[in-house]
Amino acid sequence: MNSPKSVEDTQSLARKVSERLSDVLKSIPTISDLTIQPTSKGQVADLLVQARVTGQPWQIAVQVTKTGQPRIVRNAIALWEQWCRKNNFENSYFVIAAPFIGQKSQQICKDAGVGFVDLAGNCLLTSGNIFIERIGHTTEPEKRLLRSLFYAKSSRVIRRLLTDPNHLWHVHELATMADVSTGLVSQIKTKLIDSELARRHGDMFVISNPEELLKRWAVAYQFDKHKQGQFYSSKSLSELEQLISEHCTREEIEYAFTLFSGAGLIGAQYVRVVNRASAFVLADLQSVADHLGLKRVETGGNLILLNPADPDLFFGKRLAHDRWVVSDIQLFLDFSAQKGRAQETAEFILDSTIRKSWGNK
Repeated sequence: MNSPKSVEDTQSLARKVSERLSDVLKSIPTISDLTIQPTSKGQVADLLVQARVTGQPWQIAVQVTKTGQPRIVRNAIALWEQWCRKNNFENSYFVIAAPFIGQKSQQICKDAGVGFVDLAGNCLLTSGNIFIERIGHTTEPEKRLLRSLFYAKSSRVIRRLLTDPNHLWHVHELATMADVSTGLVSQIKTKLIDSELARRHGDMFVISNPEELLKRWAVAYQFDKHKQGQFYSSKSLSELEQLISEHCTREEIEYAFTLFSGAGLIGAQYVRVVNRASAFVLADLQSVADHLGLKRVETGGNLILLNPADPDLFFGKRLAHDRWVVSDIQLFLDFSAQKGRAQETAEFILDSTIRKSWGNK
């Protein structure tokens, strides 16, 4: 049973959708006698739109949902089709309305011959002589929803999911491994399933589209969140990398090379467009630099030292030529955050190592 607050929120959303539809349809000169009314209880649709188009009667049914995530949209369409068959109502035009309907959900609607409208400004209405399509709008809440999957603690969960995307996970097991609460993992699970990035298996779940999830993370990933220091040394990059490895090992400092240093150590084929070494270190950057005899500079340095925003970034690191390198997932994220031809290396790592580790030969 819906709580009074839930009912009030749904009614408020339905009113906003009604206003949005009214603004869109009133802008069409051939539409007259427009009315938009709530439906009675027991109906699949929440709003009934009636009007005349060039003098002919026209009607559409609108279902209002609190979220336009793909799974919710797909379920709404299936429920509508089932209801239509049962009530001999198959020729009615159906529209899904939500605060925001993203590209994937829009495509689901198009494939099913269903219209959509959202409060961000996107809409598709193709019925009879009416064709209205306005897309490309987004909302800040939706952007925040995307980013929220990859906040520091959430990213710990995503990192483990992508490291072994074929694994069937219990919420409690994943929470323990990622050192986060079961409540957070449950929220992430729901978001992933609603976005069709994961699917249920009884009381467990598994990632269904790891590449899409990784690419979404790359869009949200902020390399600048890591504390950075740029340094210069007259030594070669190979010598610098050896010094960092030896110093951190001796002082028991956790470290891992990334970007072109990491790619070179794992043997990735790439074009080094930046003559610079890069490493994450879990220590004071200036202290490490002082021990190595490095000079801090604003530009022109040949070494970047980084303090990770979250030490969990080291999860999945591996030894290559006796030096620690970040995981392929982290290496992809770091390259994806750079400009220019670094993007080519990101794609190479995805194609040559990550997809293969996932079983996509």
